[in-house]
Amino acid sequence: MGNLNIREKLQQKAELSSLFMTSEDMERAINGHDVVLLKLECLLEFPNHPYKVEKNDDMRHLITSIEENGVLSPIIVRRIEDGKYQIISGHRRVFASRELGKTEIPAIVIECDYDDAVNLMVDSNIHRKTVYPSEMAYSLRMKYDAMKRQGKRNDLDESASNTSAKKSRTDKELAVEFGIGRTQVQRYLALSNLIPDLMVFVDEGRIKLTAAFELTCLSEYEQRTLCDLIADKKQGPTIQQAKLIKENSKNGVLSEVVMESILVSGRKQKTKTITLDWDILSKYFPEDASEEQIKTVLVKAMEDFLSEHQ
Repeated sequence: MGNLNIREKLQQKAELSSLFMTSEDMERAINGHDVVLLKLECLLEFPNHPYKVEKNDDMRHLITSIEENGVLSPIIVRRIEDGKYQIISGHRRVFASRELGKTEIPAIVIECDYDDAVNLMVDSNIHRKTVYPSEMAYSLRMKYDAMKRQGKRNDLDESASNTSAKKSRTDKELAVEFGIGRTQVQRYLALSNLIPDLMVFVDEGRIKLTAAFELTCLSEYEQRTLCDLIADKKQGPTIQQAKLIKENSKNGVLSEVVMESILVSGRKQKTKTITLDWDILSKYFPEDASEEQIKTVLVKAMEDFLSEHQ
């Protein structure tokens, strides 16, 4: 593990957007810490890392960039046991480097506890251009829980009323940091209670976000049942159907049969439309006949025909 004297290179060339950190965050991270080369084999993913690392167009662009220019922005890690390092910021750069067959990557090693690492990990990804609902929900939950634990450590004698005030303050702080309303913070925190398979349907858009919020009160068994039905029917619940499912769950009468009937109800039936050219219809109708008159006559003629031949 060797030291790298690349501060000037980083400041000139590093694209901070790839780190999703502000310049102030970068300066705080660099100050007092050397940039070192770490073996990729010594790096471990952050536990329950909420952000997807996918081999999509953005990843292919990053791989090309690293292949041509190297890793210009160091990843941020913290030292754990057995000579291993936990990635705090830089999972995509690590993935891209491994795809290219690299064995080392520039890194900044910081000393911090788990909760501080959670805060830095979430903050370094908060400005992503595209964020899945699951990423928003899980990252909010991780940071919310970390902030609560840190609050308790700072005030071990807090009263019950003080606990409520701290919860409200935490919601407000998260709303400001994430750029959303406090109600949205609370909804995303609830959304983190959905089982992973159901959350996949939310990320894919098979369950709209407004409908997903209504399903957060379901038990794990109910969620699993719903997940299986969605996979079978190839369609998620609408907001109205989700509200009905929620209501039946609260009333203790939500079974698989009830859930299936709710999902089936309200679906638009496929209809066939048959068009007849006027050259054909003109033999039987005057030119000033309206569409409604033509339709009425045709329906009546079909009814008479069927009645006569049954």
